Amino acid sequence: MLTDKTQKRLQGLSQCSKNGHKVQRVFQLMTNYPDLWQEIAANISRNKGAQTPGIDGEIHQDACLRIDSIRENLRTDEYRPKPTRRAYIPKKNGKFRPLGIPTATDKLVQAMAARLLEEIYEPVFSDHSHGFRKGRSCHTALDEIKHNWNGTKWIVEADIRGCFDNISHDVLMELLAKRIEDRRFLKLMRSFLEAGYLENWVYHRTYSGTPQGGTVSPILANIYLHELDEWLDQKTRAFNLGAGRAVNPDAKRRYGSYQRLLYRARKLKTMGQPEKAEQLAPTIKQRWEEYLQCPPSESHDPNFRRMRFVRYADDFVISIIGAKSDAQLILDELNAFMQQTLKVELASEKTGIVHGADGTRFLGYDIKIVTDSNRVVRTRGGKRRSMMRGVVTLEWPMERALKFACERGYIDNIEDCRTRPRCPLMNLTEEEIFRRYIQELRGVSSYYSRAKNWRYVGNRLHWLCKDSLIKTLASKGRTHRTRTYSRLRKGDAIGIQLENKVLSLFSPKAWKRYKTDNPDLKPKGSIPDLHG
Repeated sequence: MLTDKTQKRLQGLSQCSKNGHKVQRVFQLMTNYPDLWQEIAANISRNKGAQTPGIDGEIHQDACLRIDSIRENLRTDEYRPKPTRRAYIPKKNGKFRPLGIPTATDKLVQAMAARLLEEIYEPVFSDHSHGFRKGRSCHTALDEIKHNWNGTKWIVEADIRGCFDNISHDVLMELLAKRIEDRRFLKLMRSFLEAGYLENWVYHRTYSGTPQGGTVSPILANIYLHELDEWLDQKTRAFNLGAGRAVNPDAKRRYGSYQRLLYRARKLKTMGQPEKAEQLAPTIKQRWEEYLQCPPSESHDPNFRRMRFVRYADDFVISIIGAKSDAQLILDELNAFMQQTLKVELASEKTGIVHGADGTRFLGYDIKIVTDSNRVVRTRGGKRRSMMRGVVTLEWPMERALKFACERGYIDNIEDCRTRPRCPLMNLTEEEIFRRYIQELRGVSSYYSRAKNWRYVGNRLHWLCKDSLIKTLASKGRTHRTRTYSRLRKGDAIGIQLENKVLSLFSPKAWKRYKTDNPDLKPKGSIPDLHG
């Protein structure tokens, strides 16, 4: 628990940065507040990687016992970060991602630096940045798109090539110096960037990039890309034109015709001629149907333009309401800015311009804009409320669901989709096997709960999951899956009886879609696992 003095000091950092002033005495804050170090140590202890040693073999508990010594070394300028231990973790595409494992002492110091940098930069970060930030996630980025991207004509999709590996140290230090006036703290940041790494006990220097695997790496990347956010904000203000689209004269004419007939029918009723009013009913309905088929505003109004963007880490998308030439101009200027100012390049294979109707894939979702005038929103009473033309939709790609099933071992391959038992799980109890399947299905369905086709794709994945579960339990009990299904069937679900509850794998009919008007809220689990 932080003292009032420490909290006030941290708030002073945030307020100073928010007011546009340079922050001073950051290094002094690192060394003079032991309660802040205790909070940082407690936070690291909750992470799974806390027990992973670096090149010196020291673990987190050992470093916690030397906090006073670490602070003293910092104060006397005797602290030097050690090289990280290089390891490789597999990626989904079969390649390997390099990961640096810092020493336990360096983890503590990096976490402290990251904590102070968050206090300085969080108040000034863009609202359109969602990666590696407290209270923000993939879902908040997707919610912003869902709520604000209606009417999009063109989507500029962009991805920075090897962002974390190619960040320029000199550019990053210049950006830090814009807001921090503390020579010793900036020197510490430079030492982290240039600490290097050991691979097979051979030392390698680092000439670019942030310390992979380091606690301070995400916030440094956000500080680096904050310059991109500010550039995009500036371009957005210059690009936007007009207060609204011009009214479609055809829609105005059709709606006027409908209103005149409606007024005439009402007047006939007041004059005591309901029969003549009833004769106008089919014509009134026809006029209304014609109006619904017509967009209420001009789709290609040259005097109306809008630009929006959303960034998650090094992956970002830009929405353009305007001509394709406008989108191409923005992309060309973006390429020049990235190369000249940030000294990085956009990945050509992941960067381009697509039409809103074709959509793009962002954070695992397919983002598309409805262009069909016949698609309408229906109310509970069955009446049509408005057209969906121009509305942005988020969809769960079926191939992503099948790939998930294949990676988890539900099916042999994506082409055949033939379910199979998971032999590695057969040494577990039935309850443990059930919980494993439930947790996996809950995780993926909760992530895709924003998707319009959530239950449609979820039904397919649920069947594959359920059939694999039954085959696994049948193989474990050395019996036929039909008998296993009959034993486990509990209405629409399958489950096993515990002491006073039933552990069930529910079908998508029982799933509860996550709904909120607040994009800052995080979703909760959507699949229950216990019946009372």
